[in-house]
Amino acid sequence: MATVTATGYLGLLAGPALIGALASATTLPTALLLPALLAAAVAALAHRNLENTTT
Repeated sequence: MATVTATGYLGLLAGPALIGALASATTLPTALLLPALLAAAVAALAHRNLENTTT
């Protein structure tokens, strides 16, 4: 539980700074692709992991 909480706080604090830095280097629409791609990757991996679990 502590790991999940720490990861959430890290994303909350580092996410906007990372998007801002990426937007400075590129454009804002390009920078906003990063969270969308990461969310899609998490969803795909979660779905795959759920299929591999046994009950």
